[in-house]
Order: sequence, then C-alpha cells, then structure tokens
Amino acid sequence: MKKSFFYILIFMFSLIIGDTIYAKETKKIALNLKYDIGEDSVIFTWDDLGKSYAIYDDNEEIWFGDETTFVMKKLTKDNYSLTLIAYNETIPIDMAIVKFQTNSEKRNTPYIDSLIRVDEISELSNVNLDVIMSNNYVQLELKGSIPDDDGIYEVYRDDIYIGSLDNKKLIDTNVMEKQTYTYKIIGKKERSDVEKEEVQKYIKEHNIIIDAIQLKELYQKPYEMIRVVNVPSSLDETIEQLTLEPLVSATPLYVFRYKTFIPDCMVSALSIVQGLAGYQFGGDCRGFSFNETEKYRTYVESPISFTGTGSSLDTTGRFVGWTYLYNGSGTLVESRRASNSGIVYSNITKSYNQLSYTLTHGVAIPFGNAPEINYKYTVTMNRGGSFVVEGSRDQAPNHEFYVYSPTNDIWSRTLIQATNKGFEYLFPIYPNATFKISY
Repeated sequence: MKKSFFYILIFMFSLIIGDTIYAKETKKIALNLKYDIGEDSVIFTWDDLGKSYAIYDDNEEIWFGDETTFVMKKLTKDNYSLTLIAYNETIPIDMAIVKFQTNSEKRNTPYIDSLIRVDEISELSNVNLDVIMSNNYVQLELKGSIPDDDGIYEVYRDDIYIGSLDNKKLIDTNVMEKQTYTYKIIGKKERSDVEKEEVQKYIKEHNIIIDAIQLKELYQKPYEMIRVVNVPSSLDETIEQLTLEPLVSATPLYVFRYKTFIPDCMVSALSIVQGLAGYQFGGDCRGFSFNETEKYRTYVESPISFTGTGSSLDTTGRFVGWTYLYNGSGTLVESRRASNSGIVYSNITKSYNQLSYTLTHGVAIPFGNAPEINYKYTVTMNRGGSFVVEGSRDQAPNHEFYVYSPTNDIWSRTLIQATNKGFEYLFPIYPNATFKISY
C-alpha cells in the first residue's frame, strides 16, 4: 500500500536512500552489528571498533575476545536478547543490543510441537520483526515477508504514520534513552476470488447497502507486525545493569490484559442485531484506558507466574460485562449478561524459563441472533520478560491489549489499541486483522 509522502511530514523525518532511516539527523551506527540465523546457530559479525568485545545473554557473559565474529550454537530458546560491548583496553566505548527470534519451527522441538498445531499456524508464523539498538538508535529488521499486494508496507511508531517500507530494514535515530516505542508494520493482501464471491453473496442475501470504499476494505485483509522497544540507558548504566547479580528469590509475574469495549454511550441496536429497530444498546462510554476495569464488553486477565521451581498460569480472570437494552426514548427495557464459556484457554505449556498458552474468545451480545466478538492469540512468555504474541481479532468493537508486571510498577506495555471499524466487522464475511507482537 502506498500512502502520500505528505504524511511523512507528520513525524518530521527525512527519508535517506538505502536502508530506510527516519531521523532528525543522521547518526553513524558505529558497531554495525549483523547476524544470520540458521537452524540451530546464529553468526554475528560487526565492525572492528575496539580492542576487545564481550557478549551477554541477558545478564550472563557468554563470550569475550578480540575477534569481530561470534557463532552461537545449540539454540535452546525461541527468543534471545544479547548485548555486545566494545572495549578500548578496559574502557567501554560502544554497545549494541539485539533481540531476535530463532527459527524454532525448523528445530522441531517437543515444546513447539505441543504448542502449535498444523491448523493453527498463521500467515505470520514464519515472519519475525527483530531489533538491533543502542541508546541513540533503533534498527528494525524484517525477517520474512508480510502478506501484501505490492510489498510496500505502512510503518507506524506509537500509532503515528511515519512512512513506507519497501526493504527489510528500518533505522530510527530520533529516539531517547529509557523510552518505550511501539513500531507497527502493516501489510494488506487482497482476498481470494472465492472469498470475494462469498462477500457478494452475503451482501445480497442480507440486503446490505455498501459503497465502493467499504467494498474495497472488505476485499483486503490487514496484517500487523508489532515490535515493542525499550531504548536502553547510557553505556555505563547498561554495563552496570548487566553485571548486577539477579535476585535468587525473584519471582517474576507478568499479566496479559485484553479488553473489548464500545466507546459510545449509546449505539443503535439494529446495527448489531436484526429485528431491534428503534432500540439502543448501552455502550461503555469511554476511550482507551489501561486502568479501566469496570466498563467493558469483555475483559480477560491472564497472570503468568515464574517461581523457583517452574511457572504457572491463572485462567480464572474471564469477565463479561452487562448488556443494557433501551427503547427509543432512552428508558431501560432489559439487562442481560452473556456467559463467559466462550473464553477458553488451551495448549498450556509450562517450563522453568517459559510459559505458553492459547486464548480463544467468542462472546456475543445476549439479545437475538447477535454475532460474536472474536479473537484468538497465542502467547510465549519468557522468565526474563521477552515475549511473542501471535493471533487475529475482529475489527469491531474497540480492542485493547496490554502486558504489565504487578511486581514492577514501571513495567507495562501497550500492545494493541484498535478502534471500531463498524459493527458489521463482527459478521463472518468481514476480514479479521492478523497480528504478531514481539518484545
């Protein structure tokens, strides 16, 4: 998809030939770290900047030497976070942090076999959005191809459009230390002829009035690759953090919070359920909010705990809000609450360092023959805080998705804040949005 170059000015970035670079000024990336992922190893290379180099896997130093090549063998995890430090004698002079996903589907480990069924692998399963960064730049590297008609993707940072991407690398040097940014790369793929025929048939059978712009939207399916990035602190602070001994008694707790809600205070009941002309449903009358836990259509809280002996998942936090039906004059006629039986956990796989689960969500307004609000995702959460989420969702109503740590007041990340595109997107013929999120 191509958008007007005008929108690039929104973020006041300049586009530089070669790698796609968004910046107020161009800064040299000194170490120029590169890597190549194989089936069971990764080869790292970098420019000869210092006298010696150290590589850390999380807080553990795994290599020290004067070469500018390092081969990491026998990969055992799905996600890695490595830090390269360059030294001039004993003085640190530069760093690069790389966060990447491995080709886990090629390793064919029992963990992956138990987590991903053949019929559940999405079109983004073999696509990764990795990151190399320091305290003054973020470099995104797209491994694989997002489904798209012309291979030119829309790029957003914190939901602000910053331009298009027609290669595999994006460099952002307009960043600040210790800040968190959410990058989103979107592709759009035209649906098959068979799917288009089904759309036309459904529109005709249900006497749906639709214009050319809406029909074009129906014929395209969106794909979203999302990478949440926390820019590191200064070189000295980063080294200090790397050399700190992790607390033996630490028991990390991470919570994934997914909510659906109707932002309006009132909506026409006929827009959701046929046969309710003249009636209204009460909405949640709010905007996006991490803290709001009272106003929602559905609300699912999934706490993951890591202890000294393993990991666990709490599956009890499945909530459905009340639905209120009003007549044309605004008088409450009836209230009902749908069951939470359509919110189901499956494929729960636990180990000491990692936990995964799949959540399937299908909940309808409990009046008439209403369509369900559908979404489904699979989480792979690591003890150290990195994660991958892969799934799909209806494009109605509003969806918001967060992850946070109750044991760390400053650790929270916004994953999705998606606006309602229209209640018709709850119906089967309307395309879902497919997403993959990494941190």
